[in-house]
Amino acid sequence: EGKVVKTIPGFISGMTNSPAFDTKLAVDGAGNIFALTSSTIYKFTADGKYENKFGSRGNEPGQFRSPQAIAIDQQSRIYVADSAGVLVFAPDGRYLDTLRVEGGAPSGMVFNDKNELFIVARTFVFKYVLSR
Repeated sequence: EGKVVKTIPGFISGMTNSPAFDTKLAVDGAGNIFALTSSTIYKFTADGKYENKFGSRGNEPGQFRSPQAIAIDQQSRIYVADSAGVLVFAPDGRYLDTLRVEGGAPSGMVFNDKNELFIVARTFVFKYVLSR
């Protein structure tokens, strides 16, 4: 069994203007909370204090078309599953790269404790071993 240790009421929908059910969340090793909406990533401290936001909708590298999931690796890089692939951002929000995914648009992903990235796209699951 678990118990709720902290509740931050309304902080996601209040800051993002996006319904909470339409927002995807990830937490980094320091406890920072990243909220992904349809066009932006919002960063909050572990206490729920807004820090910054980054990202935009579009077709250029680093822009979102249809973001579906968010994950964070052990180096605090942010990964967003999008119809164009998996977009990778530095902890400060700077766009780094896009991982192309064979077999279609990725719809979900997760890191394991070995910092390996598992991505689901249609009926496939891909495992990425990140070297940097």
